[in-house]
Amino acid sequence: MIINNHRKHSDFALRHFIAGSCYTPDAAYCLLYAQKEQIEMDLAAGDAAKLVHEAKIEDFEKRINEATTKLEKLEIEAELLKYKASQNTFLKNYEGAKRELETINALLEELKPQCKYWNEDILQMEQDMQREEWAMELKYRGENMILANALGIGYDHLQTMRQHPDFLTEIAPHLEKTTRLIHDARVNALPLEKLFAAPLLEHKES
Repeated sequence: MIINNHRKHSDFALRHFIAGSCYTPDAAYCLLYAQKEQIEMDLAAGDAAKLVHEAKIEDFEKRINEATTKLEKLEIEAELLKYKASQNTFLKNYEGAKRELETINALLEELKPQCKYWNEDILQMEQDMQREEWAMELKYRGENMILANALGIGYDHLQTMRQHPDFLTEIAPHLEKTTRLIHDARVNALPLEKLFAAPLLEHKES
């Protein structure tokens, strides 16, 4: 299970599945730049929400001080506790967005010297890189379709697998071993249920 509770994308996904989905540094730069803009808007909205949060806390405290009965005071204090509890996730998401933005900015700086069409006018850069990126995209899309047909795997899944940095050392050998296990089971008329009773990774060392 992929877990990423308090951010849009992990550092790993930003490098290998966002930037890694592109075939040229220029396209990766443009795609990450769009992610940067979205995170910056989210943080701006978060800054506004923090001000609203402070105002709400002050309002609760004022109402507690102005309460005329013990019951009224307890009810407002209970509301305040529930409100503060609801803010915990927001604060984690806000911090997660800040860290994600830091990663994106670092990746942009890493990509910039590699870009053929880098331009401070990002709108122009997005247009300049289109022909080259599309040529590479179509070449590798066809390559993935041919390989996927041979392996019996959806080409879109194969594309994602190949973006993982451990594809050649971990994933491809495991796919090969799984194919061999199924083939041997069929040749020897063995039940396939054993292979699927648990994740196939358990067969890795067998």
